[in-house]
Order: sequence, then C-alpha cells, then structure tokens
Amino acid sequence: MFSWPRLRNADPVLRCEMASTGEVACFGPDIYSAFLKAMLSTGFKLPQKGILIGIQHSFRPKFLATAHQLREEGFKLYATEATSVWLNANDVPSSPVGWPSQEDKDSPPSLSKE
Repeated sequence: MFSWPRLRNADPVLRCEMASTGEVACFGPDIYSAFLKAMLSTGFKLPQKGILIGIQHSFRPKFLATAHQLREEGFKLYATEATSVWLNANDVPSSPVGWPSQEDKDSPPSLSKE
C-alpha cells in the first residue's frame, strides 16, 4: 500500500500505478544477477550463437576478461573493425564486421550480408 499521507499536497484520489510506468524492481545475490533479471523481465533474449561487440577504447581494458569468458562459453564473437583488431591482439578470436553502410571493397563484410 502506498503511503499518500507522507507526501505533502498529494492528491489521495490518485493511485500509484507502477505497471503504467514500466518500472521493475529486481533482486539478486549481486548486482550482476539483479541486472540480468531486469533485462530478462523486459523480454531481452540471451544470445544463442554469436555476439556483436563494439567497445569504446577507454573501456577495453575492463572488458577483456568478459571477452575471454564469452569466448570460453562457446560464443562466436563478431566485432567492429577496431575492436576486432584489439580482441585478436589480446588472444580473443573475433571476426571483423563492417557497418552495413560501408560499400567499399576493402571493408569487411557486414552481418546483414551474411
């Protein structure tokens, strides 16, 4: 039950409708499992085959362990060109993919063409 008397000048005729705002509260033993529950509650589907990765340069060092873990879990990793070069240089095999808007012959194939 929502406590309307605690809110000064609140209209007691209004009701608190969390469902209409799309808010979800998820709990877990750690932040990662709670976040995963929140993602799944929105209809997010876990990848089954491959994962496309594009990591900003400043985030790459923190992401390396996760990239290794994804590869160990059996996922085929696809990455933007710069990220693929970085992953492969750090012993994480990945296939480079280009943006669908890139049409020149020197760019890697885009996922939309496969």
